[in-house]
Amino acid sequence: MMNAPLVSDFSLCHGWAGILHTVQCMAADSGDAELRSGAERLAGRVLGGFDPAHPYGYQDRSIRPFEADRPGFLQGTAGVALALHTFATDRSPATGWDAALMLN
Repeated sequence: MMNAPLVSDFSLCHGWAGILHTVQCMAADSGDAELRSGAERLAGRVLGGFDPAHPYGYQDRSIRPFEADRPGFLQGTAGVALALHTFATDRSPATGWDAALMLN
């Protein structure tokens, strides 16, 4: 049996963007410098995953071998963009979009 990575894509749902947003929330709530540093590394990883060869820059690879280009919230680029925006602004989402993730 081949070992598969536990995190296989950049999506908000079970991907690197979701981990980024979770760590960002924890860092904001706690003020912990190590969590903030971890969020910075995660943001770099998410940004590094952008691929202009894909229509939305990221692919949903959560269900291999069915890779898909998705623009949406949980498994698409919109969710990735929201997580990156929240990180970049270092503020809680004004719209509360992350309430769907039970993180606010």
